Amino acid sequence: MAALVCAVVFGFTSCNKDGVYKPKEKIEKIYVQYEGQDKVLTETWDWEDNLLMSIKHADTDPIGDNSYTETFTYDKKQVKSISDGTYTMTYNYDGRYFDNIKVTEGSDEVGTMKFSHDGKLISKIDITLNDDDFMKSRMAESAMRFIAPEFACDFGKIMQAEAQRGFKGKTEMVVSFEYDGVNVQKAIVRNNTANVEQVFTYTYSDYMNPFYKLFSHSNDNNAYNQSKNAPATIHETNSAWNNTTWDYTYTYPSVDHKYPTQMTEKKVTTQVIGNMTNTINNTTSYFYEYDD
Repeated sequence: MAALVCAVVFGFTSCNKDGVYKPKEKIEKIYVQYEGQDKVLTETWDWEDNLLMSIKHADTDPIGDNSYTETFTYDKKQVKSISDGTYTMTYNYDGRYFDNIKVTEGSDEVGTMKFSHDGKLISKIDITLNDDDFMKSRMAESAMRFIAPEFACDFGKIMQAEAQRGFKGKTEMVVSFEYDGVNVQKAIVRNNTANVEQVFTYTYSDYMNPFYKLFSHSNDNNAYNQSKNAPATIHETNSAWNNTTWDYTYTYPSVDHKYPTQMTEKKVTTQVIGNMTNTINNTTSYFYEYDD
């Protein structure tokens, strides 16, 4: 399973309009510090008035160059597309709400997401991915990051591994949500092709989520876009690994007007095999700088 916490999508605004990201605190830079390593700059955000125009991802690969920039286009204030230079995600609306997302490489369609709503909230997303190269790309994670904070990373890594082993054909998934007020209480991710189900259960802090309503391809920052509050805990299960659970605990050593300037994630992976229990601990810290 991936150790990264992933970033996410444009969701809902106070006027209940999908595709609009208008945070009270605008992020300028994000740093990450993995356990036992130095803090490094991973993202620089560029704004034009109140619209996020691009996110530049710094090179974090000690061998090659994995830097890239994602660019945003808009129809008025609603996001219209996001591109990483290879793949483009195009957002289509039914009035105020998401109808579908098309993922393309040039003129070729490589994926779709169809949205269902329960009132003002997204209740279900039907996902089809049909390109092997796409499954091996960073966009394989990006395409689903808005759905749940952890499953997108995990799904991307799984799809990349399957593609490397010669996995062919399209993948079909269904994602459903349960809410507690303005926060996602449970996300259920059903991969019908692989016959695998992931379940994520959340609790929340009193702090604000600076990524609320953001749709992004980012790799290393924390973004639970469909929830207004920053998380306190996440419990994850996966039917493909019935003997393993993942528990995430989040603390906020420093905040600014209820918005975190530092977030620390402790991830505990627990494997039970017969009478033996194996526990793996990882700690990652994220640092956020905002526009004054």
